[in-house]
Amino acid sequence: MSLRRVRLWTDLSLVRATTTVHLLEPLSPAVLAHHDREPRRAALGAGWQRAAPERFVLAPLEDSDLAVLPFAWEDTLTSPDLLQAARAFAARAAAAGRSTLVFCHDDRVLPVDLPRAVVFRPSLWGARRAAADVALPGWVLEPAEGPVSPRPWEPVPSVGFCGFSPPLGVPRPPGLPGVLHAGKDHVRTAATRLGLSDRLGLAPQLVHRSAALRVLLRDPRVRAEVVLRSDRFRLTRTGFAPVQDLDPTVYRREYVENLLGTDYALSVRGYGNFSFRFYEALAAGRVPLLVDTDCVLPLAREVDWPALVVRVPARRTRSLVELLLAEHAALDPDAWRERQLRARSTWTERLTVHGFFSTVHARLVRAAQDRPLHGPEGHAALLACLSDPAPAWPGEGSGRK
Repeated sequence: MSLRRVRLWTDLSLVRATTTVHLLEPLSPAVLAHHDREPRRAALGAGWQRAAPERFVLAPLEDSDLAVLPFAWEDTLTSPDLLQAARAFAARAAAAGRSTLVFCHDDRVLPVDLPRAVVFRPSLWGARRAAADVALPGWVLEPAEGPVSPRPWEPVPSVGFCGFSPPLGVPRPPGLPGVLHAGKDHVRTAATRLGLSDRLGLAPQLVHRSAALRVLLRDPRVRAEVVLRSDRFRLTRTGFAPVQDLDPTVYRREYVENLLGTDYALSVRGYGNFSFRFYEALAAGRVPLLVDTDCVLPLAREVDWPALVVRVPARRTRSLVELLLAEHAALDPDAWRERQLRARSTWTERLTVHGFFSTVHARLVRAAQDRPLHGPEGHAALLACLSDPAPAWPGEGSGRK
């Protein structure tokens, strides 16, 4: 049975093969003919490259269902020409009654001042989410080269973390420089706790990570397997690599071993209000232990998040171990195994590039059955079909926090 293809209008002349948004990559002749693609980007989109032409097709504006901005919104921050091109593109789409899908991967919730824009972002706050914001997964690669087996249920759960969590694991310089460094940390911590860093677009202090790790490391009722990095990572052509003087192969191996070697993966926001580690845990068939800082999880209609994730509201971090133990003790070995298998299958089917956009396609097709996705009514239908309710977390209904 053939799928109904959603017709997309775009302008690929505005973008290079290396910066085309993931949704459009398999439909771009320049991308398909490009022989020096970033290995990480090519691996992320491998399954989607085969599936996309069955679900989406490029079309002239007047025959299209939707418009798609071909480059990421954050690219406009450093290019006035791209910003002008984005505005002209969206204005032309809006004049024809079409909505424009926009992708923004920045850690900050950058304002998108385009008419009829629907914005996909990984970093969102539930309380401040706009009607046109759609939660986007953090794209991650397969964590291991071969199949990953579920871990057996043990009465004492293990929790893993491998990463950067200052001030833990970060040496301070001696003397006055150390005092000044500590003072700077206190100021940044206060700004983060008050929400000023996020509102002003400044890099926040990773206070929720360090608070959760302190709780875990002090409690003998759980086995905390923690590897602390003394510096940040950077994103390279092949993937995440250390800034510090550490062999990238060793850096990645230690991370994967920590992830696969524990029952739960501590997942706390980084500089954006989402966690790549959260999605890597699911990809590895491990259960995320999410410290929820009002995060917005994608595809809540299709994904039963409370059945996959142990969630601890950030305001209850001090009770993290009690909440984890209560949920862990409620699982028998069969239920524990099933939870891990569901984590893996959910990532494969819904949270990869292929899985996510296939789900988006199915929603768009259902919405277009009732009315064209054109004009004000079509835009409202588009927003409704892409929106998700907050998960009904145990004891909290569908409330955020």
